[in-house]
Amino acid sequence: MAAGQEVPPLALALVAGQVQRVLVEPGSTLVVAQGGVRVHFPFAWLAEHTLARSLTLAAEEVHELAAGGWIELEATEAAAVVLLPPAASGLWTKLGAVLAALRDDLRPAGGRHGHC
Repeated sequence: MAAGQEVPPLALALVAGQVQRVLVEPGSTLVVAQGGVRVHFPFAWLAEHTLARSLTLAAEEVHELAAGGWIELEATEAAAVVLLPPAASGLWTKLGAVLAALRDDLRPAGGRHGHC
């Protein structure tokens, strides 16, 4: 995807027992629309030991993914899941476009005008 383009939401339909590995950006939001999933996060270090982290989500539950990286979605039952990209990523692109358009609208038609 080209720079400056928004990442579209990702919708997944999982059958019971299916595991789907997904790369997520920091700040993405995971929405379980139907069914249930167990989210397996990358290993974390805790006092020189690795720690396996996971979270179980049921239908209509939402979880913000603070860290980016690869996660695994394991369907505990047939599930419909939506991954929403970080809201801020599109915000700055849109804001930049609005400011550029505003700057162009405020610029005099004949270019710069000299002082009298």
